[in-house]
Amino acid sequence: MAGSTRSVAVLSKDISRTQPAAFDQNLAMTAAGIRSRTRTQLTKGVYRIKQSSGVLHSQALVWRARSGSHLACTPIMMPQNVRWQNLRLSLDALCTTHRGTSGNSLVIQTSIENGPIIWPLISHAFDCFFQASKLFKSIWRLKVSYQFSHSRKRVTYLKTGIYLQNVRGYLDSRTSKETEKGKEKIQEQWGSVRSLATAVGGTASGSADKQGNGDKAWTIDDSANLYRIEGWGAPYFLINSAGHVAVRPLGSSDGSDELDITELVDALRRRNLQLPIVLRFPEIVQHRMQQLQECFDTAISKYNYQRHFQGVFPVKCNHDRYLLEDIVKFGQDCKFGLEAGSKPELLIAISKLKGCDDALLICNGYKDRVYIQSVLLARQLGVNAIVVLEKMDELDMVIEASRTLDVKPLIGIRAKLSVKHGGHWGETSGDKGKFGLTVNEIVRVVYTLREEHMLDCLQLLHFHIGSQIPSISIIKEAMREASHTYCELALMGAPMQYIDVGGGLGIDYDGSKGQSTASTNYSMQNYANDVLAALIDACVLKGVAQPIVISESGRALASHHSVLIFDVLSTSHHSKGSSLTNLEVLAKNAPSCVKPIDSKGSSALDAENSCSGLTAGDQGAGEYLLSTFYQVLNTVDHTNFQEAYNDAKQFKLEAWSLFKLGCLSLEKRAEADALYEAICHKVVEYFRGCDLPDELQELNNSLAPVYHINLSVFRSAPDSWAIRQVFPIMPLQRLNEMSTIQASLADLTCDSDGKFDQFVGANGDIVSVLPVHELQKGEVYYMGLFLGGVYQEIMGSAHNLFGRTNVIHVRAKPINNQGKVNNAQNNRGGYTFERVIKGQTMEEVMRTVQHVGEDMMEELRREAEEAVSSGRLSIEEAQTLLVNYKCSLGSYTYLSK
Repeated sequence: MAGSTRSVAVLSKDISRTQPAAFDQNLAMTAAGIRSRTRTQLTKGVYRIKQSSGVLHSQALVWRARSGSHLACTPIMMPQNVRWQNLRLSLDALCTTHRGTSGNSLVIQTSIENGPIIWPLISHAFDCFFQASKLFKSIWRLKVSYQFSHSRKRVTYLKTGIYLQNVRGYLDSRTSKETEKGKEKIQEQWGSVRSLATAVGGTASGSADKQGNGDKAWTIDDSANLYRIEGWGAPYFLINSAGHVAVRPLGSSDGSDELDITELVDALRRRNLQLPIVLRFPEIVQHRMQQLQECFDTAISKYNYQRHFQGVFPVKCNHDRYLLEDIVKFGQDCKFGLEAGSKPELLIAISKLKGCDDALLICNGYKDRVYIQSVLLARQLGVNAIVVLEKMDELDMVIEASRTLDVKPLIGIRAKLSVKHGGHWGETSGDKGKFGLTVNEIVRVVYTLREEHMLDCLQLLHFHIGSQIPSISIIKEAMREASHTYCELALMGAPMQYIDVGGGLGIDYDGSKGQSTASTNYSMQNYANDVLAALIDACVLKGVAQPIVISESGRALASHHSVLIFDVLSTSHHSKGSSLTNLEVLAKNAPSCVKPIDSKGSSALDAENSCSGLTAGDQGAGEYLLSTFYQVLNTVDHTNFQEAYNDAKQFKLEAWSLFKLGCLSLEKRAEADALYEAICHKVVEYFRGCDLPDELQELNNSLAPVYHINLSVFRSAPDSWAIRQVFPIMPLQRLNEMSTIQASLADLTCDSDGKFDQFVGANGDIVSVLPVHELQKGEVYYMGLFLGGVYQEIMGSAHNLFGRTNVIHVRAKPINNQGKVNNAQNNRGGYTFERVIKGQTMEEVMRTVQHVGEDMMEELRREAEEAVSSGRLSIEEAQTLLVNYKCSLGSYTYLSK
């Protein structure tokens, strides 16, 4: 069949993740009896692999597509030794050369002599081409059609711009003696080589860099890719040359405002401020506000829009006094206002907007008479407040308050649109939405106002379809519906002036630029363009004057400005080494039948001296189970790891059963657990660098260590627990070193939900473990949670009575023209700690639940006096107790090292 060509249309990706392991088994000449001497000849191809006396030689032809020209062929020599699992990296690197060449196609056509196909070559190629699709910014949906015919599989693959036709191969058998002779050397060579990505100048990703690429050092670029910091943090967050996370509050490109976050934290600790700490960078909010205004100004100019844009910041997003004052100050030039959704927020907004005549105060939320009267009286003070009707009964209260106070209101209507999105907040709109008026109710409002001769008060239409809208198509659809609703209200006689498009402008939490609930597939400029385009279409169609555009974009404006800094206190690390150590300790201390193991994980127990030579009949149930457990540990390899894992699970369950029946001692139960962990670690090692089956992926995650961190998830990141919100979390230092540990994070609370187990993966997926560094004795390991500047602090709870954290407002001092600035950081920008807001003490937190420190101290003093009188305490001991107690009442609720 050499030379024949076939192709199958590819519809979606459906690749068995166990196939790469099958190829590794072939190379190792495993139990299937496949012999060595593998030769794959490609007549027009990419790979040529030869084996001679256990030495592998490879040659690659890299096909590079060039814009406007035919395909060019460049021969590249691969390293003498080639590790198969790095093929994925090599193809990924190869595909990066085709970025922006969508007009050309890459053809890989091969013809191979008869014999069984080398399936993983195709599997890996499919997988890495699928990953490379992100570089092409295309959506490739792959599907593999399997056809089994005796001793071979035929797979043909078609993709837009890439064809893989009729790839087949053969394995030529040799004698069993030659097979066994070459087995060990071949496996060693394939396990120690550098990837083709290095040979063609590509960049490997993830932890394979140092482990598989030999002498290539880990760089800060590798860490930036691993944590996707550019995707979710640009232009504010980056990794500097010292391997630390840095911040540029003004979003500069020259680094004149750059601050090293690790240096900031060190400076705060020298000022006796403990972790955890929230760092606020108000200038980031200022930059985001300017960016939003500029995007709408650009769209206004582009489409020749007749009115202007006015933003408002929702107070509910962050109630911090100083942040709100900064927002009002930053927004004076562009008439930026505030939005209130409750009576307390209304009072805050009125006090902050006094003197800001042009800024708007949008009054949302459920209302009573006091609320509405406050809005009308605020208008008398010069605050440009608009009361937005959420329910029909609010209309009667507005009319009554207007007559009583003799104040003409400015009225808006919140429409309950039919458009919904699929995210967590998608139920905000629709027929069963919590807020807003239906179409019938909107029409009734117009009729009622007309009858009361107050239709001229109706000037605003408001809608909100939910927070964090992931897709621009949803925004377009909502704008079309809202724009026509606005025009119809104008045609019914209302002098409409404003349209409030609400919130929903999302941010990219995972850096993928996709449509997941943790991302967005649009930019701020896309958002502004589509908002105005929909309004223009509707207004031109119906002959209505264009409105002033208002948005309530809180998340998009303030999320980036806050960074939660915390330290790692300790780790529970269940590594292979710790499992072997446990077995060694048991061997030294257990009374009988525990055999030590060497450093390679091989037990001194074998079939001949198992349990001191006792036969199965001579041994008890527990001893025989453990001896069999040891045999599994000693014999697990790449040919039987799945079987070994299944056996280990079964033996562990049997050990539990024997223990509960009283037939197994606690020490032997511990030995069984240690054996299980040791086997699991060996099993995972055989799959390292490859895609794991679901069962083994769960095993890999279960073996991950837990880093115990100094914060409360319920206090500082409640959305992570309550709605499974994903926040970018990463180390703040040592980012010029490879992170060698995959860990989950557990907080201080006595609650199993107090943890972070969802993280942004290197490829944009959500993963359950985070790459971190091994803790070093004497070093404080800093970590940061980013994009938590809205909702988290005010929604945090006092679970376990952990209080509010320290909050520091940091102001950047950019370098001047002479390159000088006070308090500069190594020729970068300087800073000032503008405000320090101390976190709650233990006494302050306990007072919120009616425990008064003075009363508690007095009760303790009386008990201490009784103890002194009865001789249970000395006077000195009693005084020490009281001093420590009083000191604790006034101290931070979190731990200190």
